[in-house]
Amino acid sequence: MSKGGNRAVLRLVERRPDDHAPEPRPSAVAPLAAPTLFTSWAICGLGRFAAATGSGGAALNAAVARLPAERWGEPWPVLSARVVGALGASPLFARLLARAGDLPSAWVAALAAAVEHDHLACLAVGELQAGGGGPRPTVHLVRALLRELFGDAPPGAPAPTLIAGQVLTLRGDGPLPLGELAMDPRLWAVLGGSPPPWPDITPLGEDEVPLPQATRTAILAAAEHILAGSTGVVVLRGPPHSGRSAAAALLARLLGRRAMALPVERFTSDGACAAAAELAGWLPVLTPRLGPGETQPPPRAAGYSGPLALVLGGDGAVDHPRAVVVPVTIPDL
Repeated sequence: MSKGGNRAVLRLVERRPDDHAPEPRPSAVAPLAAPTLFTSWAICGLGRFAAATGSGGAALNAAVARLPAERWGEPWPVLSARVVGALGASPLFARLLARAGDLPSAWVAALAAAVEHDHLACLAVGELQAGGGGPRPTVHLVRALLRELFGDAPPGAPAPTLIAGQVLTLRGDGPLPLGELAMDPRLWAVLGGSPPPWPDITPLGEDEVPLPQATRTAILAAAEHILAGSTGVVVLRGPPHSGRSAAAALLARLLGRRAMALPVERFTSDGACAAAAELAGWLPVLTPRLGPGETQPPPRAAGYSGPLALVLGGDGAVDHPRAVVVPVTIPDL
């Protein structure tokens, strides 16, 4: 059921024989296929749990009633396999499933996402834990759900790899069973295909300035190093207005990603932003503020494990043994 999450999505960039221009890879940044299907999977699981335990109420009944019985009446393992198969066309879901590590954790992500944007799902979870929690699912409820739906539940917080990767957060200062699992609504917005909701994040395009052939060739070589696994950091060094943003956008296209200019502090401290970059296939383009003689390691974020593009002027250096430095010069006009 997790074949989409385990399939490698990177391959070396080929050159067209006519002009040696880089061949773009298929985009890996499409939004989650059928986000309503992801939500319906979560609600269907709540309905199965309520039917087995005699719990739930009017909101849960109303939520389940929206699901066509002919599509959602199969045995739970068969149904889950069908949902994963339908979602498997989305590279974003493949990344989510890979980050989750298993199908139950992916379902927990669907549940956490559902309560952040679906009113009836929110009310239904509240009904299931009336007197013991709010509208977001508690660890206690999620453990019970996983035992009923998948036959097992972890002793600690469910979906630990999603928590470690900033996809989910565990909220609350009380006992662990009463902690709430939540997905940042901004992350769900990205997963559902909306533009990034952070006002200080900017998509970059290749039309900033025309890049000289030497720069394009160097970007192609840098992309090949990333795809081969020999580096994960590319430094774009040049003066302002030299085409550094266009170079980053070209690099992202060759990797099947989307170049997004992020403030360094946002990237390193905002877990939902880093998780969005990981799952949506962004190439974070960061501009460290370095003075003459300053050296810093590449910025890191707990929720992101992909490549980075770092934009520098004439000062400072990046302390990374395998960083690829691409000089970006102002083109001749």
